Amino acid sequence: MSIKNIIICASALLALASCGGAKLSVADEQLARGEYFDAQKTYRKVYNKLTRKEDRELRGRVAFSMAECHRELSQYTRAAAAYQNAIRYGYGDTDTTAYLRLAQMQHSAGQYAPAVRSYEAYLAMRPGDKTAADGLAGARLGAAKDGKTRYVVRKADLLNSSRADFAPMYIPGAYDRLYFTTTREKVNGPRSEITGTKKGDIWFTAKDEKGNWQRPEPVDGELNTDMDEGVCTFSPDGSTMYLSRARREPNSHTTVRSTPRNAPTPSGAPRRNMKSRATRSRPWDTRRCRPTASGSTSRPTCPAARAATTCGASTYSSASARWKTSASGSTQ
Repeated sequence: MSIKNIIICASALLALASCGGAKLSVADEQLARGEYFDAQKTYRKVYNKLTRKEDRELRGRVAFSMAECHRELSQYTRAAAAYQNAIRYGYGDTDTTAYLRLAQMQHSAGQYAPAVRSYEAYLAMRPGDKTAADGLAGARLGAAKDGKTRYVVRKADLLNSSRADFAPMYIPGAYDRLYFTTTREKVNGPRSEITGTKKGDIWFTAKDEKGNWQRPEPVDGELNTDMDEGVCTFSPDGSTMYLSRARREPNSHTTVRSTPRNAPTPSGAPRRNMKSRATRSRPWDTRRCRPTASGSTSRPTCPAARAATTCGASTYSSASARWKTSASGSTQ
């Protein structure tokens, strides 16, 4: 082979290696920001490229990071499989947390017998660990019950979707209307880089004259946006809805934590969530939107938001809003 061809081949290999490294760094950044859905996809691409024998250690690390993404997304079976791969490639030799996480994911997935074995394996390395001991007791109890229960839970197929439907809320005194948050596929707006599903909207359902629930629909008006609408609740008289809405600037962290307005902080230092890998404290601002006059169908008037509590970069915040409700289920 000529020197020219050798140089060309070497350059191609270096470019491929740098591309793979960039991919891994991108995945790590996505995970650090809390973009778990995007991160697990990137980790998967990196993982599939690590086929050489000398990549074994790195493959274990990538598998563990991928498992962490699935754990955060409550995808217990996928998380357990990824933790098993991490252990298989030797990651558990340097970080025994992989064994504990594996046990917890098997436990959460209802795989009680495997969870018992994984808890026992972890406790053999970390005897006296209370979290693992409590988990082992719970897994043994679950295995002993063998799925037997006196309770029968029936799924309301009309109201539920294949995505997340959560936080149901009645208007006080009116139990024929139910509001809830959903990420079903029919939601308008973009997908979340955190979960991979549509961003949440507020939907509602109502009973007909025979007392049967009707097919859910999105709340009318300007309440639902391209941002994540979260949990809603109502004033005691049922005339006002309060809800949370998360908005995010590009490449900012995804976790929001409220902080008491007058809580002391070291001079110039941001507040930190000690459980996080990075600064997760973000400001909250509260919008108090006054209901419109009776009979009006326009959006409520919203005065300027008060100054947010400063506890880090102003990149991700949640606003609580007030909306006037009408008898038809729409908001004004």
